[in-house]
Amino acid sequence: MGLVIFIIIFMAVLFLIPVFWFSKRKEALDRQNSINQKVTSDLVDKNFVASKIYYITDYNSVNKENKFKKQIMVDGVNKKIVLIDYELCSYLIISFKDFLGYELYEDGTTITEGAGIGGMGFGIFGASSSKSVKDFRLIIRINNIERPNIIYNIIKDTVLNIGLSKNEYSYRECLHSIQEVISFFEVIKVKNNKHKEIKN
Repeated sequence: MGLVIFIIIFMAVLFLIPVFWFSKRKEALDRQNSINQKVTSDLVDKNFVASKIYYITDYNSVNKENKFKKQIMVDGVNKKIVLIDYELCSYLIISFKDFLGYELYEDGTTITEGAGIGGMGFGIFGASSSKSVKDFRLIIRINNIERPNIIYNIIKDTVLNIGLSKNEYSYRECLHSIQEVISFFEVIKVKNNKHKEIKN
């Protein structure tokens, strides 16, 4: 009798884990969509013209529509960037010149810091010998005393915290989605550095 009860409890737990995870994932996606809509609505009154939107695929939004993905918006005319803090449900509008740099973290270790796109690819895939990732984030450094950085969590809170295998399609999609925005950041850094050299 005890064995039967144990099996029933075990099967119930196995059933509840995916149900809980799918519910948590849906909640995260709905939250990101809601934040994106709010930011887009707010920008209408701030004279911000989004000439480019970078859609960042995170752990929850793989294979989902762009409206569910994390975003970085660029106004190329006014040279401004919108960075969204999805954890705090807030955003910042910064000028190109206030962008200082970026870092990519994998499981608490910096795997690249302001590298070019070629360096970024090497840095990510050659960073560590681990075969899975539990925590992967893009940290954007800005010239703001009150909020010196904005963090985009790419991989976080995986099922049972076992991480995401580097061989999985989902992992590759997460990395692919940030390559374009990293290239943009590199262009901004070069321009900012040239501007500093001219001023000096």
